[in-house]
Parts: sequence; structure tokens; C-alpha cells
Amino acid sequence: MRETTEVNGSAARLPLAGVRVAEFSQMVMGPSCGMILADLGADVIKVEPLKGDRTRHFKGVASGFFGTYSRNKRSLAIDATTAAGQEVARRLIGPSKLHWQSANERGAASTFRAHCLRTTCS
Repeated sequence: MRETTEVNGSAARLPLAGVRVAEFSQMVMGPSCGMILADLGADVIKVEPLKGDRTRHFKGVASGFFGTYSRNKRSLAIDATTAAGQEVARRLIGPSKLHWQSANERGAASTFRAHCLRTTCS
């Protein structure tokens, strides 16, 4: 998480510094959104399934997807199909200014729909 960047030799505050974002998405589209927000200084917390984001396991020319789209983010893995995992999700969403999920994230959808109190993009 970066809050400042160097401009003409001095530190400048990034526009989204201090904004927390909970990212419940995988592959490319959702993580691209989170990457841009993180690059602008947001504190993006990437939530992955226990097996990890599918792009972690890509080979060949796609092997750099995870590193690229997850830069400047913090991450953790939860099992959103369990009550404990859903409670962790609620706690992350609570103080976040923005959150989103991939349309096909099994188990998490009902938890997130029930707690969509803020801007959501899918």
C-alpha cells in the first residue's frame, strides 16, 4: 500500500490514500480495477479462496498475471462457504469504502449481497 509518490524530487500524497477497498475477485477484470485503485494509493485488501487466486497457478506467458494484477495490495485467503469465513468477509467489508466480487465466486455471493451497503461493481 502506497500513500505517496515522488513528483519532481519530493513526495506527493496519492489521491486515494486512506481509502480501504475489499476485493473479492479473481482472474483479470476485477483485479485490474483493484490494481488501478491501489496504484492511486487505496489500501486494497485482496481476498482469495483457500486455494489462492487462479492466476497464481498460470504457466507460460500468463505466469505474470498474478504479480501484475495484485501489485500494491495486501491479501488473505478465506473459505467464504463457512460461517467463520463469512464473518471475516463482513469485517473486511464493514470499514471499506468500496468492495466488489467476481460474479462466479461460489459461497460468497449471499454474504456480499446481504452487506452491499456501499458502491459495488461486479
